[in-house]
Amino acid sequence: MISLHSLLVMEGLLGEGTPKIVLIAIAVLLGLAFLVGAVKGFRKVSWTGLTWLAGVALFALVGMFMPKMTGIWGIVVYLILAIACGLVTMVLFSILLRNVRPRVRWVKDDLDGDTSLAQFGLEFEPEYLEYDGEHDYAPYGMRIQRTGFETPGVVARILGGVISMVNMAMILAPILGIFLMIVKTSSLSATMGDFLTHPIFSVILPYMEKYVFDGLAIGAFMVMAKIGYRRGVIQSLFSIILSVAGIVVVGVSFYLPFSPFAQAGALATMVERCSVFFVNVPMIGAILGKLLAGGCFLLMGIIILIILKFLLANLCSICNSIKLTRELDGYIGAVTYAVLAAVVCVGVWFVLAGVEVLGLYPVSTMLVPEAVLSNPIFQYAKSILAALFGLA
Repeated sequence: MISLHSLLVMEGLLGEGTPKIVLIAIAVLLGLAFLVGAVKGFRKVSWTGLTWLAGVALFALVGMFMPKMTGIWGIVVYLILAIACGLVTMVLFSILLRNVRPRVRWVKDDLDGDTSLAQFGLEFEPEYLEYDGEHDYAPYGMRIQRTGFETPGVVARILGGVISMVNMAMILAPILGIFLMIVKTSSLSATMGDFLTHPIFSVILPYMEKYVFDGLAIGAFMVMAKIGYRRGVIQSLFSIILSVAGIVVVGVSFYLPFSPFAQAGALATMVERCSVFFVNVPMIGAILGKLLAGGCFLLMGIIILIILKFLLANLCSICNSIKLTRELDGYIGAVTYAVLAAVVCVGVWFVLAGVEVLGLYPVSTMLVPEAVLSNPIFQYAKSILAALFGLA
């Protein structure tokens, strides 16, 4: 039987060794990521983490030369700067990856006369040369050109492994950073204080406090920008218009029979004709008649929605068929979605500020003044909520 003293000794040893266990786990994950990247090669491995890191680094670099700004306009400037850094990084990496990624495309292939005829199921005969129509069989065929599918070399495997490690590090860094900040600012510091004094974690913690929250925000901007580029603003408006129109049609259809507008005119006539079917139903006959009229209005609204969907779908198809409008639509969609992500991020910081204002958790202790994006937003949200709740 294990004594209480033995359990306490084991708990103490485990607590002292927890940072080492975490470091070993991180090293194993990074090692596995390197192996996966080495197998794929740098052409086939994902560059998402590297792109994210470059966007955060660009924002940090530009922020070093920016004058310190406060207030609502300072927040707006920093948000625009963060979105711009994310978008610029994505554009630069997309241009780079366009020549790096494996791709398959159709290219023209010169064919001999007999081959061009053979592809139409005909056998070449010399007398065919007498006909001008032989040239109508297009001596140019198409073949598939595959680039970037060759077996990666040593350098390509090493680069792929490094890029894959960066991707894994960009996943682990926010998790580790937030964990260390929670340990520092909560009662966990009494039981997990070894993390704060560890030679490695104590060095990386100040950098985590500066860049983790800003990096998460920039990552959200980049993800939403990519979604916006793929969907486009026209397709997004198409979905929004149809969704809102559907809700409006349902609401208006069943509101009109019960509204004052149904007391006279064509609406009243419609309700009366529908109520005839329920004239022998006591008590609820009039209500059933109005519901039937609402169903008729809904059917007419659905027909209008179908026509609207057909027109909007054709508009989207026309825009997508023109390369210029398709690209422009994608760029506008990327910016729009990034701005929406910024609004959501500000909302999240208002929620976190509310957590502190209500005394649930000291969120501000996790932030430092060097967090040029997150800290001003949080302090502004905190002042607004404190005044709102009368705690200023």
